[in-house]
Amino acid sequence: ICYAVDNHVRPYNFREFDIFFGAHSWGAGMDKPNAVWMPCAYDPTWHYEYEVDHLDGRAVDVCMIGSLYQNRMAAINTLMFNGFSVTVGCGQVYYDSNELYNSAKMALCTSICGDVACRVFENMAQGCVVLSDPLRDAEKLGLVDGEHYLVYHNEKELLEIAGKVKDDNLMRNRILTNA
Repeated sequence: ICYAVDNHVRPYNFREFDIFFGAHSWGAGMDKPNAVWMPCAYDPTWHYEYEVDHLDGRAVDVCMIGSLYQNRMAAINTLMFNGFSVTVGCGQVYYDSNELYNSAKMALCTSICGDVACRVFENMAQGCVVLSDPLRDAEKLGLVDGEHYLVYHNEKELLEIAGKVKDDNLMRNRILTNA
């Protein structure tokens, strides 16, 4: 049995498996007869919202923890150079990650290739409005842009959307209630 959480970037062709669970419906291995789509999720033991007012009690505008690929660094730099407070990290997990995201109003979930990563669900559970580039499986998972998370297509849109979320408590509350 294989759970291929990275089938969006790895081929998983080094051996045959009796059952192949792929995290991304369009990823490698999903054309096999024994393939089953099993999307990413989150664990409420490690990813939850503190009892903090998510409208006014978060000191940081945006948080992004993960591998700092070029497209993520470009988005982070765009936000930072335009006055947003941004927490950036790589390697923080469990309580450390949860604490950092619980201090932020928004989570930057820039994908590497349109994948709905675990962090999308983790950050929603942590009370962050998720900002993301377009995600290929979002619709299949029932995630709607503007209702559950916010999609940007370029740096200009990222700044516009982040600015609205930062300044509009009602918008943040509406999205967090839906997420």
